[in-house]
This record gives sequence, C-alpha cells and structure tokens, in this order.
Amino acid sequence: MKNYLILAFILCCSINVKAQTNTITVFFDFDKSEINTDFKTEITKQLKNQEITTINLIGFADYIGSNNYNIQLSDRRVNAVKNHLSSIGVTNITKAHGKGETTNFGTRNLNRRVDITYTLAPKPITDESEKYNTNENLEVKDTSINIKENVQSELGQLDKMKVGESIVLKNFEFIPGRHFLMEYSKDELDYLIKVLKEKTTVNIEIQGHICCETENFDGLDWDTGEYTLS
Repeated sequence: MKNYLILAFILCCSINVKAQTNTITVFFDFDKSEINTDFKTEITKQLKNQEITTINLIGFADYIGSNNYNIQLSDRRVNAVKNHLSSIGVTNITKAHGKGETTNFGTRNLNRRVDITYTLAPKPITDESEKYNTNENLEVKDTSINIKENVQSELGQLDKMKVGESIVLKNFEFIPGRHFLMEYSKDELDYLIKVLKEKTTVNIEIQGHICCETENFDGLDWDTGEYTLS
C-alpha cells in the first residue's frame, strides 16, 4: 500500500504594497431602501476625501417577496448608496449591482444589505528599509527564472516531508478581489504541475484563503458578486 504525502498550498489574495482594501456593510430596514443616518455618517467618515482606486457595490434583500421584487429592492438599495457616495464626491464606482434575495448571512436582518468594497491608493513609502524590501519583492515577482528557482527549492523538499506537512508557495497570488491568478504566478503553477506529474505517489490538498476580511465569513468575489472568494 502506498503512502501519500498531503501538501497544503495556501492560495492567498494578493494586495499591493501599502494598499488597503476594506468593506463597509450598510444594513436596511425591512422592505426599505433608505439609508439610516448612522450609516450615512459612517460612509462619509470613511470615504470622503479619500483617494479611492476601486469601489464596488453589491446589494441584497431577504427572502420575503418575489424574486423579481427583491432584485428591484436590492437595486434601489445600491442606488441609494451610490447617490450618497456621489453627494460626498465619490463618483468613480467600479461596479454596482443588486443581487436580489439571499440567505448567506444568517438572520433576515443581516441579508438586507449593501456591501461597499473599496481599495485605497497605495500610500507613499518613506522608510528606506521598506523601500528596499518592496523593490526586492518586486524584482523576484517580475523575474520568471527567479520564481521557478524559488518553487524548485520549496518543492524539492517533498521527499523529506511527512504526511500532513505543508508547503506555502509564496508566489501563488491572485488579482485582488478576483479569482484569477496574477501573471507571474502562472509560471509557478506550470512548474507545480510538472513536479506532480513526476511524483506520481503524491496527493495534494489545495486550501484557498483570503486576507483583510473582517465582517463576512468569506471574501467578496467582484466577478460573481458572491462571498465565495476563497
């Protein structure tokens, strides 16, 4: 009977150096699309006069009512948020869409919502040590030969590993908020495939993870509008 080595490859969402991605969730009363004053205050506090590179609005409703009505209701909620953002000078909306009814967030009151996911422009790096580390990282990512050498060094340890141990492939990174690999990660994926074809007794476990999510059980996938990013 063959022994199988199970590896965990951590697939993480990549965030640019010094960039900040955050989510503000706006909750609504039953069958309403008006924004509560407290939420308006919070949106204004966090987003007014900020240098925002991307901003995405996804609206939801609970399951009461017909599907068509709930789609329209979630659209009205998104438009209400969009209008408030416009009133404080935030007009560069990347995507705004009402998804209709959902039960993904637990109780009904948590499903009556609009999620505002936004990315702030990277902050200038002033510390000399941070500049050095950033340039070093970018150099590795932009050089496919270096990436392959890095992968080869990590995967070369397979024969010495025990079942259940993990390898983290650091250059497996995704476009922020999306489920597509960064260009420099594709070389690493090709090399991984090559290694697995050679080591036919190895089974792997793939684990998807996200960073920077604080209020939801998973990350928002901007392409699908669903909290299934990992």
